[in-house]
Formats: sequence, C-alpha cells, structure tokens
Amino acid sequence: MSDGAWCAVPKEFSSVYLDMDAVTEGASVKVNGKFAGGMIGAPYRLNVTSFIKPGGNIFEIEPYAPKAVRLLVY
Repeated sequence: MSDGAWCAVPKEFSSVYLDMDAVTEGASVKVNGKFAGGMIGAPYRLNVTSFIKPGGNIFEIEPYAPKAVRLLVY
C-alpha cells in the first residue's frame, strides 16, 4: 500500500481534477502509482481524469503537501 491518500470515485464521471490550496512552490502528483503531472504556480489544479479508475484511487503529492485538497468530480 502506498503512503498516499485514498479516495473513492463514482463509477460514472466526465472529468476529475485535483485542486490544491497552499502549495508554496510546486508539486508532483502520482495517481495509482503513475505520474499524473506537476504544477508550478497557481492555479494548483491538475486534470487527472485519465489516471482515475472507478472505486478506490491512491493520490501521492510531493514534495510540498498542500493544507487542503479537493477532488472535483463532474
């Protein structure tokens, strides 16, 4: 099991974004063990739709963990 955060996603969705607050420099993101992308500067939002599977997903955020994270499922 990964040290990342686990999150359930419904069976049907059109888009999934990882939205982070209070990132001071930048972040590298893995979803289910695969590199999903990175960000430098605001907005700290990353489209992770192609990495998501229905049910449980593991998110790993490095090197700067945000104070709050929202998973936006549309």
